[in-house]
Amino acid sequence: MDLIWYTALFALLALGFLLTLLTLPGNWVMILATCIYARLTDWRFLGLRAILILIGIGLVGEIVDLAAGSAAAKRAGGTRRGAIGAFIGAILGGVVGAGIIPIVGAIVGVIFGAGAGALLFELSGGKPLLEAANVGLGAARGKFVGMLIKIAMACVIFLIAVFGGFPNHRRW
Repeated sequence: MDLIWYTALFALLALGFLLTLLTLPGNWVMILATCIYARLTDWRFLGLRAILILIGIGLVGEIVDLAAGSAAAKRAGGTRRGAIGAFIGAILGGVVGAGIIPIVGAIVGVIFGAGAGALLFELSGGKPLLEAANVGLGAARGKFVGMLIKIAMACVIFLIAVFGGFPNHRRW
């Protein structure tokens, strides 16, 4: 029976990883699947320590992804207004991008949305075009880096769950 649960875990981990690549909450799908697997196997292969580590990794990935565009906009000389614009723009860009191009659109939309949001909010605050554009470019770069870090966290979650959850080994 453990092998059946492990196969289901692996399938859900793969799905979660794919969702993360599409800028959806795939890390949390992987963590939830791992929690359920641990419970279904009576915690024989994955213990509470492993689950807490996965949750910590997931939180770090979310925080970095969430804050990266705004922080990079501020680092590029932006104001609080530009950081807010990067945050709002990333959300709107992801939604619009996903509606235009089903798979890749969300990723492109989030990155461009962060840049456009920072640019527009800085312009509305009276910043000159070239300075506002620099802030927008910084926000887009930061969001891209944040997404890469979140994907790296997804890889770590995937590997810990796959190897730690493998039946017939000592609990991790």
